[in-house]
Amino acid sequence: MKVHKAFFLILVGGFIVRLAYVFQVAHKDPMFYFPVMDAEFHYHWALAIIRGGWLARMPFFRAPLYPYFLAGVFRVFGTGLFVPRLFQAIIGAGSCGLVYLLGRELFNRRVALAGGVAAIFYPLLIYFDGELLMPCLLVFLVLFGILLLYKCRKWDRYWFVPGAVFGLAAITRPNVLVFGALAIIWFWVEFGRGLWKRFVPFAFALIAIVLPVTIRNYVVSHEFIPIAWQGGINFYIGNNPQSDGITAVVPKTRKDWWGGYYDARRLAEEASGRKLGYSEMDRYWLGQGLEFWKQSPGEAIKLLFRKCYLFLAGYEIANNRDIYFFSHFTFLKFLIFAVPFLQFPFGLLLPLAIVGVVLLRKSWRRFLPVYLFISGYSLSFIIFFVTARYRMPLIPFLLLFASSGGIGLFKAIRAHRGQAIPLVVLVGSILFLNANLAHVPGVNKAQVYSVLAGHEAKLGRLKDASEFLKKAWQADSTWPDQYFVSGLIARQQDDGAKAEHAFRTALFYDSSRADFWVYLGDLKAGQKQLDSARSFYEKALDLDPYSAFAHCHLGNLYYEQGELTQALHSYITASELIPDYLVAIYNVGLVYFRMGDTARTRAAWEQVVRIDPSNTLSRRVSHWLQNR
Repeated sequence: MKVHKAFFLILVGGFIVRLAYVFQVAHKDPMFYFPVMDAEFHYHWALAIIRGGWLARMPFFRAPLYPYFLAGVFRVFGTGLFVPRLFQAIIGAGSCGLVYLLGRELFNRRVALAGGVAAIFYPLLIYFDGELLMPCLLVFLVLFGILLLYKCRKWDRYWFVPGAVFGLAAITRPNVLVFGALAIIWFWVEFGRGLWKRFVPFAFALIAIVLPVTIRNYVVSHEFIPIAWQGGINFYIGNNPQSDGITAVVPKTRKDWWGGYYDARRLAEEASGRKLGYSEMDRYWLGQGLEFWKQSPGEAIKLLFRKCYLFLAGYEIANNRDIYFFSHFTFLKFLIFAVPFLQFPFGLLLPLAIVGVVLLRKSWRRFLPVYLFISGYSLSFIIFFVTARYRMPLIPFLLLFASSGGIGLFKAIRAHRGQAIPLVVLVGSILFLNANLAHVPGVNKAQVYSVLAGHEAKLGRLKDASEFLKKAWQADSTWPDQYFVSGLIARQQDDGAKAEHAFRTALFYDSSRADFWVYLGDLKAGQKQLDSARSFYEKALDLDPYSAFAHCHLGNLYYEQGELTQALHSYITASELIPDYLVAIYNVGLVYFRMGDTARTRAAWEQVVRIDPSNTLSRRVSHWLQNR
């Protein structure tokens, strides 16, 4: 089969599979149009880029290329969540084609074809091509950059081109800069003293892509932030006495995205005794992580080994949505599973790839750029914390080595020679990497079903919510969230007694949840039991003084009682805790309107419109603003 024909077929095959997945997940997955956690952050960031707002004006907390890609799609095609996934299906298909081309460059036609076909159907590549997360873009850029390095080696020119591609990869995921530094090893091995005239244009192009991001960060903050300022926080997350290597939450902070973000800032400023700049806050948390290493080196090293195992083990660790659970809404349920002593596919992929490396050990120079990327990129994450999506850029290379290893092992077995070592390596790797030695817990079905039930309840789809609740109770009858959701459903059905019983049962199982107390307060407020409502809101704030949600709802109570000064204080506090909290900002304007302060009303409501012009509240105030 000719190169161009095989390449075209793999591109088409990759796109068809991903397109089928996007259509299926859009139809079957209740959360398809409602992103959560990191995906939700990217969505709001992209909206801020095209509409304006504080999130687009601050220095980059995360590398910006993916949100700007998303914003570009939104600007042209609207802010729906289907079209971006179609573009990502195209990019994902392109990655499949690049796997084939790289296989032809480094291996042979058979390995290239096997690797390309494996990339088409590899479930985690398909899954992340359908999420509003950066792996889709990053995988493509890394593959393209490595392929260009090999092409430039043949031509011995245009070294700035792969440098520019890796620059784009770096402003997608800054960890790529580790490879940018390690690449000099390959240039030295290949070119000796002639490395500089090749490496310099490579490095210059990489820096030239990153530099505008650095300049932009300095302009908006007057701080030196090369790409993003989350590195120190992430380092502490993975290097503290409470860390398990996988939980992406700073200790003593809330588990939701914005709650955790603001709590991390608050804790750093309280400890420092002053307001901190963005880079100062990041350095504070980096220092806390280093202090853990200084004070408890034994525990730190033990944790590091745990993270190494977790990064290499077969189980897919998710930190946004449970991959194993949500794969069951689509055909991916046939391609990914976790059973004792086999977590498919990574639990088989990596052992086969190791076999491939062993069989090709004498050709190490040919694969040196790939080895440098895999090792440098992997270590750059292991020192932080581990999750499935972090290892996605490694998958295409592992697919090629696994294809080579599988084919080579099959040939050795047929020839009845040379198969002993690779067989021992394969079996030993499978047993070790699938044994779950780190004791990672499986899917908490009660939690996931409760989340889905709550989502359906908030949308008014009470029948679907009840079905998910039944499944949650079957999984674990003591999980508090399912009682909380049951209370939400009962409240929508105007059954106050049942709602109160459900909320109190949820609090019986977990009385530390501030949001449970807030909803119980809302129930009492609706029943005009205002003293009880106030006590429940205050209880929520005792548990979580930085709950913008509780402050806003307490403000609602003050507002209804005509205590405008207290209401204004609560609303302003809520809007300071979450600067894009539209309801709180709108209510600030509403209080000023009742106070007769037209200028401050206008300022608050103009902020609402700037943050999200399409929001219902924005449309509500736009007419007033236009006629004043």
